[in-house]
Amino acid sequence: MIYPAWPSVLAALEVAINTQRSVYDSLYLALSTSDNCQMVTADKKLCHGLTGTLLAVYLLWIEAVL
Repeated sequence: MIYPAWPSVLAALEVAINTQRSVYDSLYLALSTSDNCQMVTADKKLCHGLTGTLLAVYLLWIEAVL
């Protein structure tokens, strides 16, 4: 499915600032939170960096689904 980025930009900026993550990564997180679903990632730094935060429930480590 293709989603336009613009509607999620403000939420992504907030996530990026609060978590010290890139806006690129934060766009995916913002989309996951707005759709109330998990995103599968192979980005260890992102996954480990958000462990213990409220956003951690929206991340799913790729090896957990393989």
